[in-house]
Amino acid sequence: MTDQPLTGELVLFDPNNLKVFDKFESELAKLAEDNNKAIFNYEDPKGIKDAKSHIYTLKKSKSAVEKVRKHTKKESLDYGRAVDARAKEIAAQLDDMILIHQEPIDAIETLEKQRIEHHQKSIDMLKDAAMAFATEGTAELVSYRITQVEQFEADESLEEFQEQAKMLKAYALSELRDRRDQYVAAEAQAKEQREAYDKEQNRLREIREENIRKEAETKAKAEAEEAAKQEAENARRREQQIEQDKRDAIKKAKDAAKRKAANAKAREDKLKQEHQEALRQAKINADKERKRIEQEREEQERLDREEKEARGRDDANKLRVMTEAVKALVHYGCPEDQAAETVRLIALGKIPNLVIEY
Repeated sequence: MTDQPLTGELVLFDPNNLKVFDKFESELAKLAEDNNKAIFNYEDPKGIKDAKSHIYTLKKSKSAVEKVRKHTKKESLDYGRAVDARAKEIAAQLDDMILIHQEPIDAIETLEKQRIEHHQKSIDMLKDAAMAFATEGTAELVSYRITQVEQFEADESLEEFQEQAKMLKAYALSELRDRRDQYVAAEAQAKEQREAYDKEQNRLREIREENIRKEAETKAKAEAEEAAKQEAENARRREQQIEQDKRDAIKKAKDAAKRKAANAKAREDKLKQEHQEALRQAKINADKERKRIEQEREEQERLDREEKEARGRDDANKLRVMTEAVKALVHYGCPEDQAAETVRLIALGKIPNLVIEY
């Protein structure tokens, strides 16, 4: 078995060695020389035609270059894809060979990493314990953490981390015990300060309560005196009000009697005025009604006359029309008595679908 890697010939690509364009390179200088020498009169139709012909020649050369470029590039791309595919196949086979040996190594390294991480958690726990409650806490919390650290066993199961764990445990216990003593002292001092503060607050509260009691007594006495004074004043005002109410009642009664008499006279005057107004309005209404009846009678008489005149005119017209109808029937061979009876029946509406227009 030999551990010799695969080797292969490295073929370098030279971007300056593109033989497919050699023919164009050889002709390009000649085209550039001719292009620089070409002079056209762009204001003359023939000059414009010659210029367009020259441009057409250059465009044909450009099209030929593009055609070669596309063809050559396609071949290069096909070659590149074939190279990638083959290289990928070879690399896959090599990956399979590597995986056979790499998987056991990775498994062992993973287990080792997990072992170290497991021990490192114990180390980190001890480090954190040493710094626990460094800025804020209580003696009770620190004591609980000391119990946790004391219960931690720095034995052979920690393997190469055992010595480090022992040192960290001792350091953590030392720091935590000092910290607990500090909190105990601080809490005792705080308790004393709270008790002194509470005692002082109680003293001040008693003083305030005594002052409030005295102020209440003084205020109650002043209020009682003021209430008595106010009651006397109210009694005097009530007596004055009673006298005033009596005077107002007498005056009100007199004013009411005057108003009653005045109202009675006013009502009497109003009734007289209303009676006179009713008589006047009744006379006016009677005159209006009499005139209305007279006008209606005259209008009815006029209508009767007009109706009588119209009826006379209408009867004469009907007689004329019916006479002409009878004459027409007689003219066409109908006996006169039959013709007259027929016209009469038509006029009376006795014969369906026949009418006389007057």
